[in-house]
Amino acid sequence: MKQKTIGIIILSLIVISLIQPVTALLGTFKQNTDVDLIQTCNNCTYCNITSIKYPGGDNILTNVAMTKDETYYNYTLNESYTSEVGQYKYCFDCGNEVERATGCINFDVTLSGNITPEGVSYIYLGVIILFFGISGMFLFLSVKLDLIGFKIFFLLLSLVFLIGNVAITSIIATDSNLTSGVNTTIGVLLYALGIIFFVIFAYIMIEQIRTAIDLIRQKKGYEKLYG
Repeated sequence: MKQKTIGIIILSLIVISLIQPVTALLGTFKQNTDVDLIQTCNNCTYCNITSIKYPGGDNILTNVAMTKDETYYNYTLNESYTSEVGQYKYCFDCGNEVERATGCINFDVTLSGNITPEGVSYIYLGVIILFFGISGMFLFLSVKLDLIGFKIFFLLLSLVFLIGNVAITSIIATDSNLTSGVNTTIGVLLYALGIIFFVIFAYIMIEQIRTAIDLIRQKKGYEKLYG
């Protein structure tokens, strides 16, 4: 009997440990936009927001009355309060003369307003590096090869992958949250470094185009335009 009791206690502890707390999530919103905080309640006569907190835990507002709209209550959090990226939380107190309900609801604010799953940012960064590396490899081949046909072929491939990389980077920058963890200083340094690499890359590519034009002119018996 004693062993059976101990077994039940151990089983109960295991079940309890497997139960994960569930937190309500209002949704994901874009940085610097208004957020509608909503609480549904059919028979409530009042509904107040007791607190709204930044991701770091600091209070934004406290004790704010929500506005009733038929079967739900609403409060619009102004865009001036959503400049910080992360998970916000608001707590409510709603009810009537007989019943009362309290609780807290989270909502996320991201750069794009979209959810970026954990690890996806590294995949985006890997794709950018891969495309840049392929473009560099084709440019290197165009420099090393003397045959004009192959030189132009690999030069065009390098240009295509470079343009594709710029397009992908622009899309990722606007539609994802890749830079949400990057502070302003690091962001400026990375931007400057990217421009430097692009200028060097463009210079090498221009020189290769000039070389290819001269090779074509020489093959046809004309003088060099460059050099």
